[in-house]
Amino acid sequence: MVLVAFVVALVAFLISSAIWDRDEYFSAGAIKIISIIIMVVCAMIAVGAIIELSSAHNIDQKIELHTQENAAIEERISGLVNGYMFYEKETYQEFSGDAMTILTVYPELKSDTLVQEQIKLYNENYQKVLELKAQKIDVSRAKWVLYFGR
Repeated sequence: MVLVAFVVALVAFLISSAIWDRDEYFSAGAIKIISIIIMVVCAMIAVGAIIELSSAHNIDQKIELHTQENAAIEERISGLVNGYMFYEKETYQEFSGDAMTILTVYPELKSDTLVQEQIKLYNENYQKVLELKAQKIDVSRAKWVLYFGR
């Protein structure tokens, strides 16, 4: 789209330059100035779109990497949770008769900081995946702006 506008402005500039050289019409000079302004604006938009496209050449690989890492985290969390559940079940059965002992052991049973860290990392990776998908949408928009591409 930007390239089309740039080409139209370039053609208008060349035609107005030819007219301006032959006869000094005021409208030819105005068209020449307007087409220069349009070409500069189109060039700036094109440069911005090209920079956006160049920064997104490996988005799919990054999304895949974070997705695989999240799958591994899910497996680790599942194993840790099952281990905690088994440990807590055995500990509760061991101390089932004495309520005071259960109350003193209870903080140890709920020491799930490792699981919390894994969940935090999972959420951070999920946010990165969302950001990369949004960036991928922006890249398709930049392609459309630049050359009607997908």
